[in-house]
Amino acid sequence: MENIKRCMYIVVLLLSIVPINGCDKKTSTENTPTQEENFIDQENKVEETKTEPFFTDEEIKAAMAMAEEHIDAMNQKDNELIMKTMFPEKVYEQKERIENGGVQLYGVVTIDIELIEYLGDDHELTQMVSRNYKDLFGVENILPLYATINVQYPEGVKEGEWAEGELPNFCFIMIREDENSPFYVYDKGF
Repeated sequence: MENIKRCMYIVVLLLSIVPINGCDKKTSTENTPTQEENFIDQENKVEETKTEPFFTDEEIKAAMAMAEEHIDAMNQKDNELIMKTMFPEKVYEQKERIENGGVQLYGVVTIDIELIEYLGDDHELTQMVSRNYKDLFGVENILPLYATINVQYPEGVKEGEWAEGELPNFCFIMIREDENSPFYVYDKGF
């Protein structure tokens, strides 16, 4: 019973402090900006954050061509061609395992790229990929491409890793060593 009284005393004490001190929330509208001031502020904010795009149209087209070449090499089931489209450091790390058959660079599927695009520097998916790899490569060397692919299995083969048919949201993470080198496939998948 004594414990209940103590608890009640603490609750009453706490509840009485809130009305005495009040809240920090301002109820006055004197210092709040008008709708017009908010609009002007937003316009200025947009202008302040505008920067040159990370990549030129030529760089984006070249990266797309490399991703398409990578898929073509996978469809040909040619390790040498596939490795030529991969980021050199990644090939170097895995070359022995690839040559010994420990890593397989292709499967039984045939993949066609239906659509491939760069969503822009400010797109949330681009921002997410950039955050994940920026410490390794720098934001200016990371170009994520998004594709819709069509996956087909040979007749009589059950579906494997990917479902058969048209699959959106396939991502190629294209990386370059510096601004003077081409983009290569660093990773791919959903």
